[in-house]
Amino acid sequence: MSSLEAHIEQKRKANRIVRFRTLLAAGVGFIPFPAVDAAGILAIQLWMLRDLAGLYDVPFKKQLAQSIIGSLVGNIGTVGAVKLIPGLGSLLGGGAVAVSGGAATYALGKIFTQHFSQGGTLLTFDPVKSQRYFQQLYEEGKASVKELKEQEAGFQAAHNQAMASVSTLKQTNEELKSTISSLQQQLEQGKKDRKFAAAALRRKKKETPFPVVVARILFNRGKRSFSLAL
Repeated sequence: MSSLEAHIEQKRKANRIVRFRTLLAAGVGFIPFPAVDAAGILAIQLWMLRDLAGLYDVPFKKQLAQSIIGSLVGNIGTVGAVKLIPGLGSLLGGGAVAVSGGAATYALGKIFTQHFSQGGTLLTFDPVKSQRYFQQLYEEGKASVKELKEQEAGFQAAHNQAMASVSTLKQTNEELKSTISSLQQQLEQGKKDRKFAAAALRRKKKETPFPVVVARILFNRGKRSFSLAL
């Protein structure tokens, strides 16, 4: 594999890592407790950075990564406070945090994929200088999260349809098994009936009625007497 092909494959793997963690972070955003979803999203983001660092052979330090995430994402995390609104707060906050958490995770993934691919490390990353670029990626991420969720919903619908088809096929298969079993029983019964009929016919041939035997004897004697008379 050439260096260009290796780079393309590495980028493809990085994109898969970012995509998967983005979906996870968006899902965690619907948890109805701000502290819980914030901790969950942070854990997913740390997990993503660790995997990206491993992909690019970059040393990973959890405390440093957590500090960088706080510098970049800190001002976005306040959206979780929307959940504290009585009544509709939980629902509105859940949707907002789902998009915000997913978009922030997407932006982090993209910015560190670029940074690591250019030979950078966590120690050489400058969160202050990267803030504007992060905001751009964050806005891009919000659209990406909505697209990913739509795709996920489409995949789920297709999955549900496939499972329904499988259920129908299983039911049809059971009906076919029942029909085949019934036919096999009928065939076996037919074989038994034919064997019984054949055995009865053989017995009938062997067991000639007594009057018929007597008639045959008398007939044979008559034939011999007639022959002697001639």
